[in-house]
Amino acid sequence: MTTRHPNPVSLTFHALAYTVVMVGIFFALNARLDGSIWHGMTVSQSALTVEYCEFNDVRRFFHQSMNTYSNLVYFFFGVLVWQLGWEDHKRRGEAGLNRLQHYPALSLLTGACFVYLSLGSAFFHASMTWVGQRVDMNGTYGLSLSLLGIAAYHVFHKIHLSARGKRVGVGVLVGVILLFYEVHLRIPSRVLLPVLILLTWALVLTNYVQFRRERSAWLGLLSLVLIIVALYIRALDVRKIGCDPHSPFQGHSLWHLLAGLSSFCTYAFFRFTPRSGPDRAFLNKGATSLPPQARHKHPHRRVHDVQAVTWAVGYDDSTRMVGVDDRIARPLRRGLSCRTRCGTGRKKFTATAIVEAIAENPREGRRARLLWLLRPRSTQG
Repeated sequence: MTTRHPNPVSLTFHALAYTVVMVGIFFALNARLDGSIWHGMTVSQSALTVEYCEFNDVRRFFHQSMNTYSNLVYFFFGVLVWQLGWEDHKRRGEAGLNRLQHYPALSLLTGACFVYLSLGSAFFHASMTWVGQRVDMNGTYGLSLSLLGIAAYHVFHKIHLSARGKRVGVGVLVGVILLFYEVHLRIPSRVLLPVLILLTWALVLTNYVQFRRERSAWLGLLSLVLIIVALYIRALDVRKIGCDPHSPFQGHSLWHLLAGLSSFCTYAFFRFTPRSGPDRAFLNKGATSLPPQARHKHPHRRVHDVQAVTWAVGYDDSTRMVGVDDRIARPLRRGLSCRTRCGTGRKKFTATAIVEAIAENPREGRRARLLWLLRPRSTQG
């Protein structure tokens, strides 16, 4: 049974509502507490060298108010992305989902990294402590690595992950993010962060070349332009060009806003597609088996065969297992990997493997569909 498609306006409103609540919490904390709460904690190198333009008011709970509040832009995008991932999780099993929608754990992780960066960076700019700076940078690397993971997952689309493989993949990403808590002490951020950004955007460009019709060039370009502008404004703020320490308009706050927008555009580049490029290319693989004169007359014949057979065998998504009668599966055996046995004469195969076998063997796929639909009533679940 399919679920109702998520309403983007509703999800955005919910994310905005949660962000407004967080603004209220931040305001209350800054009004009721003072800077003495941070006494005894090691001051960051950033505070000692006056790295940012905004005045460091040690009497206030938020030492740098604007640079603290501006981190809520990450919170907004984090809640929005997390909601999208949760909706994808609830919709698993529906047809027509794109590649990222079939891997909701990546969206959930990315949303969590947005929120982690929001709270971690807010902690740093509020306290200007050494531990706060470490958490801030780890959150920055966490978001960068999650986006890099999404980009790599799409570029290397020929690698099909099982449900367990996807869980392992997310676990590895989390482990690498935690590892960067120590890595950033050995490699300066002025080197490490640009490398991660360049790697991510190189993969974005590669995926756009791979599946141009499935991707929005504007989202990819906007992501690049925003992060370049953000880095430039951050550099101006560090160099104190056009600096007014007591102004409500701070260059580093603008860096937070533009970097958050750029990160969301990178995520949206992969998330908001009618259908993933790899899936379409996958379904069309082997189309040369049709006679040349028939290709233009029946461009969707292969897709129809795949949809019919996968529906008939109980297709939901690539993360679930479906039972296929051994007699029905025999024509599809080539290209399928048997995972487990579940009784005499029955095997379990991933839906992705079934689709792949049908795409490679259209004639056998049509025969399997016919056998399945004509099987005795007593064998139909």
